[in-house]
Amino acid sequence: MRRLLLTAALAAAPLVAGAASVDIEVLTRQVTETERAFARSMAERNHAAFTALVSEQAVFIGGPQPLRGKAAVAFLLDQLTLTPDDKTVSDVLLIFEAMARLKTYSVRADIALMTTLTSRVSGMKDSFWRAEATRTLENIKQLSS
Repeated sequence: MRRLLLTAALAAAPLVAGAASVDIEVLTRQVTETERAFARSMAERNHAAFTALVSEQAVFIGGPQPLRGKAAVAFLLDQLTLTPDDKTVSDVLLIFEAMARLKTYSVRADIALMTTLTSRVSGMKDSFWRAEATRTLENIKQLSS
C-alpha cells in the first residue's frame, strides 16, 4: 500500500515541478527518509509523529484480503513469495502482529510460518527495515505467549 502511494507521488513529481528538471536520486532519498520516519513513528507508537507524516490527501485501501485464519495466512505467504522485498516483509509482519494481538490466528503456534517469517527477516537487505521487522517478530512472539 505504501509503495503504491509513494510510486504515485514520484510519478506526479514531474507534474508538480513543471518544466524544471527532476533529480530522481533526490526524490528517492526523500521518499526513503519519509518511509523510515513513518515506520519509526509506527514502531514507537508515536501518534503525533504519525499524523504529521500522513498527507491530508492520503487514501488507505483495505482491499478484499481475508483477515482471519488460514485464508489470511495463505494470502500473506503468497505476498512474501510474489514480492519478497524488505517493505513487503515488513508489511506482512505488521499484519501478522495485528492477527496475534487480535487473536484471529495463533501465529506463534504455527511453526512453519514462524520459520518462514524468521528466515525472511534475517534475509532483509536494509538494516533499518530488518531491525524494525525483528522488533515486530519479537512482538508477535510476546503477544502469542
